[in-house]
Amino acid sequence: AAVVDGALPEGMLAFMQRAFGQASPFWAEHDYDAERTGYFSYLHPMAAVRARPRNGLEQVISHIAAVVEAVYPEAGEAACVEWWTHCRPHSSGHQLHFDSDFLGHPDHPEERGRARGGSAAVRHPIVSTVLYLSGAVGGPTLVADQTLGGPLARAGVLCYPRANRLLMFRGQYLHGVVPGRGPAPDAGARRV
Repeated sequence: AAVVDGALPEGMLAFMQRAFGQASPFWAEHDYDAERTGYFSYLHPMAAVRARPRNGLEQVISHIAAVVEAVYPEAGEAACVEWWTHCRPHSSGHQLHFDSDFLGHPDHPEERGRARGGSAAVRHPIVSTVLYLSGAVGGPTLVADQTLGGPLARAGVLCYPRANRLLMFRGQYLHGVVPGRGPAPDAGARRV
């Protein structure tokens, strides 16, 4: 795993904090806090992002891709970027999980033939990242050296939230967010 503080230039960070900050309309528009709202994410094809970012978010994606590729050059082979965001209270974590997609899954009928033997196969991103837009709220992100189907983790790293900190790690690793400890530093604040 690698960490870069000050990952975004000041203007890009301000843009992201406005777009996804706690008071942003993004959360209400996506019905984020409703129990019925499931997981959702967005995909951006990297060929288009690299050729000509169409908006502020794609400019951020392009910038982060360059930062990531300086540490993990193989990330330059990525065909697309998938992103999602969370806005959670201090005491809320995020379960341990593997970032993954399933080739041959009914959600991907066009890829069924590409999976080994025509059955479902798991694929992981080349690199996974966490960009903190806020700090001092919530617990650290835990990245373990455990892979899907491999032995239990023998080691891991904790990355504590700090505004404009970028955590990056190989996409096949188990990871999650530890709940914040003790009372929230700011009663109404959320980790973004």
